[in-house]
Amino acid sequence: MKHQFKHFFICLVGLLLCNMASASYSSQNEPQTEHNSKQIIIIAKQFKGNYSNIAKSLSISPLAEQYTITNMSLDDWQHKPVVADLIIPLGNEAFRFFVENEPETPVLASLITCPEWFYQTVDNPPKNINAIFYDPDLIRQTVLAKLLKPHASSVGLMNMRNNEHIPKIYSEVLQKLKLKLKQSIIDDPADVIEQYPTLSDHSDIIILRPDPAVYNSQTLPRILLTSYRQQKLVLGYSTAMVKAGAVATTYTSFDMLLQDLQESAKILLNNSKQKILRHSKYYDIKYNHEVANSMGLKAISKIELEQAIEQLYNQLNNKNQSN
Repeated sequence: MKHQFKHFFICLVGLLLCNMASASYSSQNEPQTEHNSKQIIIIAKQFKGNYSNIAKSLSISPLAEQYTITNMSLDDWQHKPVVADLIIPLGNEAFRFFVENEPETPVLASLITCPEWFYQTVDNPPKNINAIFYDPDLIRQTVLAKLLKPHASSVGLMNMRNNEHIPKIYSEVLQKLKLKLKQSIIDDPADVIEQYPTLSDHSDIIILRPDPAVYNSQTLPRILLTSYRQQKLVLGYSTAMVKAGAVATTYTSFDMLLQDLQESAKILLNNSKQKILRHSKYYDIKYNHEVANSMGLKAISKIELEQAIEQLYNQLNNKNQSN
């Protein structure tokens, strides 16, 4: 009886092991399901810092449940490109490569600034390359500044030559907001400290934009101190700059950008002819309340800002339609 039970037990275990092996083999070799058939390739020069964080987060996001996501270095892609339904280059180097070697596959560039986009594409606008800019929207920043300082009549910008791009619609925005543009174009980074006080002196509002030759660890302390002494409203382009002494900035957090990338990727995968070229639609406002209070400025809520921006664009659209 014991021998019969032992024989039965051995057969049962063997049967279970065979079924498990068969199931494992079938799982590894079955074709991909339909929802996993499209491929997204994320490309960066090097996967470090924000590039690594974005790539990893997208790879484990809900997007990965619908599509196959692969990370590749730019060097690996150049050596052996992979068939993909959507390419997401991270950073200016990867973005520049695809501008110079534009594929037929839709591209969604991220972690680039608006000036970087226009500098690379002004002579040869790409057809298949989309982008979500990570620097603050200049129009959004300008509206915020006008709300903070309603009686302001001028706005100052400082940039290196070849990095001074301003959206075409910006002149219309300034006209509606009753602001005059004071722009200082720098040829030599050594002139920044010398020329900034003049710009600050002639501007009620100064909006700083990403330009490392102009705004860096050597120049920023002097720039912020000069503006503070002159009691001029300065909007930075990062939350770190606000902590350092700028009054405020609009910004897109990591989670906001991640959500925007996921939604935009789905749009492009469902309609490759769709065009996405904008700053992130998700943002918030960061204040340095100590500096703002010292200047007698009252913080503006995000709702107030959104309403003012909507009103501005409605006015611009009505004007264009009437023309």
